[in-house]
Amino acid sequence: MVCYTIRVFFWFKTVARYLIVAVEAIFLSFALSVVATLPFAGGDSDLGIGFLWILIFAALASLLIPLCLGITAELIQRRISVRRFTWSKALLRFVLALPIAVGPIYAALSVAPFIPSRRPTHWAEKEIILYGFSAIFAFFALRIRTTLDPVS
Repeated sequence: MVCYTIRVFFWFKTVARYLIVAVEAIFLSFALSVVATLPFAGGDSDLGIGFLWILIFAALASLLIPLCLGITAELIQRRISVRRFTWSKALLRFVLALPIAVGPIYAALSVAPFIPSRRPTHWAEKEIILYGFSAIFAFFALRIRTTLDPVS
């Protein structure tokens, strides 16, 4: 019973770390995009600056979130495996984590802007397939191989 409690607590902490890191990466990309658009502020083109801010924010978020998640997964794996941190494995996890956003991006750009009667044909099937694609890559990028031994 104690062994299962330890495993559940470990996975709860791991998921909490992933969520915290993802939220921090979103806030960091928000702050960096605001700082990047500040030199252009003060003109008459507020709409253009807003569009530029959205483009910079989307680009930064789509890179920073997988990078932070990949590094976090490698740090957790390093701690579990009692080995050194290797940047090559962290970057491999980053590359595997890049397609995580495919499903939500499709939903945000191709489905959400339309009312239900005007949505593209077969949008539900595409969304299910792309969310499954995102989940598969999230599994491979963020999985942790544990060797938790039962406590005697």
